[in-house]
Amino acid sequence: MTQTAEVGGESPFFEGLSMGKVASRLILGPWRFARPLLIVAILVLGAATILVMIYLPPSAAEWTFAPVSVYVVVLLAAAFATRRLIRQVSLKRWYARGTPHNVQLMVRISDEGFRIEAETATTILHWPFVSEITTEKNYWFVYVAAQIYFVPRRFFTDAQQERAFVAAVLDQLPPVARTRSRKAEDYVAGRLALTQVK
Repeated sequence: MTQTAEVGGESPFFEGLSMGKVASRLILGPWRFARPLLIVAILVLGAATILVMIYLPPSAAEWTFAPVSVYVVVLLAAAFATRRLIRQVSLKRWYARGTPHNVQLMVRISDEGFRIEAETATTILHWPFVSEITTEKNYWFVYVAAQIYFVPRRFFTDAQQERAFVAAVLDQLPPVARTRSRKAEDYVAGRLALTQVK
C-alpha cells in the first residue's frame, strides 16, 4: 500500500528570499565569506596605498602613480578571481549533492498554465500570475509573481515554430501582461527580427 502525505499553510510571498543565507551556508560553506573578505582586503590595501602616498617624500611624486596602479590591478584581478572561484565551488558542491549537469525540458502552453516539465520536477505557472513575456539574447523570459523563467531559443526548430509558441503564450496572457509584452507582440507580428547571439 502506497502512503501519501500532504501539508499546507500560509507563507509570506517573499519568504523564499530569506532562504538565501541558509542555501549559501549549506552549499558554499566557508567560501560564502570570500566576498566580504575581499571587500575588507580592498579597504586595507586602499588604506595602505594612501599611507604610502602620504609618506612618500615630495620628490618622489612620480612614484605615487605606481601604488595606485598596483591597487587598481589587484582590485580588479581579485574581484574577477573571487567571483569565478565562488561559482566553481558552488557548482561543484551542487553536483556533489546529486544535481544533474543537464536535464531534458519540455515547455507546454495550455489553458491550465505555462507548464515546464523536467526530469526533476514539473512546474505550472498559472496565467493570472504571468505578468510578461520578453526576449533578450538567446532566451524568452516569462515573468511570474516575482520570478523569472526562461525558454532557450535554441529549443525551436525554426522561426515559424518560435512565433507560434510566443503567440500561444500571448493568447493566454491577461490584457495588462500582454501590454507589457511589447517585444513578444512585435515578434509575432513580424515587426521584430531575432537572431541567435553567439
